[in-house]
Amino acid sequence: MEVTLSDDQEFFRDTTRKFLESECPIVKVRELAASDDGFERDYWRQGAELGWVSLLVPEDFGGGSISGSGVVDLTLVADAFGSHVSPGPLLPANVVAAALARSGSDEQREGVLPAIIAGEVVATWAVAEPAPHDRLGDVTVTATADGDGFVLSGVKAPVEAGAQSEQLLVTARTDDGLAQFLVPAETAGVTITPLRSLDLVRRYARVDFDGARVPATAKLIAMRWSS
Repeated sequence: MEVTLSDDQEFFRDTTRKFLESECPIVKVRELAASDDGFERDYWRQGAELGWVSLLVPEDFGGGSISGSGVVDLTLVADAFGSHVSPGPLLPANVVAAALARSGSDEQREGVLPAIIAGEVVATWAVAEPAPHDRLGDVTVTATADGDGFVLSGVKAPVEAGAQSEQLLVTARTDDGLAQFLVPAETAGVTITPLRSLDLVRRYARVDFDGARVPATAKLIAMRWSS
């Protein structure tokens, strides 16, 4: 499908490309390939200032798109990332930001979401599971209701930017079906193990939940808006 860009979209695209060329040229990418994180936090925060993590979030929650179609605008960033082989948790951060805007509690939208949009906090979606549960929709991580909270048990892998994230959006199975939980990476019972990958600019990890307890407020609630 051919997409005709507006002047604002072209400016946004060109600004993103120039930033990547300046701040993360291929020489820098090769240097970062040997690092644990694969990207620098200042670089990510500067990219967030350009709007990399706010395009799928409504203006009411601190976001906003260029054209009115956040997905289309985000493809411009993704295209620039692909062209320049640029590092950074672009996909998972946007998934979490969109999920919190749509379904987060007031506390999550007012506390965690702004930090993700600003690039101050890295967040990722822990949805995939290792074989033999690696088929789409095959979720075996459980969230068992326990008093005023939930206890998470099971394994997620591979999780992009798992070892680089401060917040994990975890898809788990409850007695009422699948649900999403926002879990701080430092939660007791959460163990994050970096994995090896052929991808030089992405990092992946295995996340084990061994009786990790989270409050009831960690569970995302009903949709707040629709696209």
